[in-house]
Amino acid sequence: TPAVFPPKTKWSLKEQETWGGPSGWAENYTGKTRENYPTAQARKKEVEKVLRKQASQGQFLVLPEAEARRRYGRRLAIASLSSVDKGLDDEGEMEVRVVHDGTNGVDTNRYIKVRDGGTSPMGPDIKKVMRRQAARNVVHRGLAVDVESAHRIIAVRPIDWPLQSCQLEPGGLVYINKRG
Repeated sequence: TPAVFPPKTKWSLKEQETWGGPSGWAENYTGKTRENYPTAQARKKEVEKVLRKQASQGQFLVLPEAEARRRYGRRLAIASLSSVDKGLDDEGEMEVRVVHDGTNGVDTNRYIKVRDGGTSPMGPDIKKVMRRQAARNVVHRGLAVDVESAHRIIAVRPIDWPLQSCQLEPGGLVYINKRG
């Protein structure tokens, strides 16, 4: 969206600077299967509850591992899951935020090249604006918004679904991301 955002000029990884589309690396990609982090293993029941809810909302295709491997072959990448405790819900049960690690070990994020970047105000920017408003004796307010699962509104191309998979335990169901 170059008409909206300025072009990106720096990337974290050296590979992202030269990547420009289809490559030998992409054609020869072989997915890996990673174990979950200890936080997800310790909160397996809570993580499963989140994954099942997301599956019921159409965010995941859920398949037995054998079927997922038959359908997607060597492109199937099963990434590690982690979890972060959010606190107790209304029923007194722990709620967790599930973190899907598409970078470490599976390399699915490594060659994505973001071509343009949005700018967001940082702490110093906000501080400057607030000082300017205070100096003008103008009433001002701020608002922060956190939209739950906002990243899940982005549809993923079916060809890329197997690159964004996870599972609770080896040999169990594979949760294949269909949305961001």
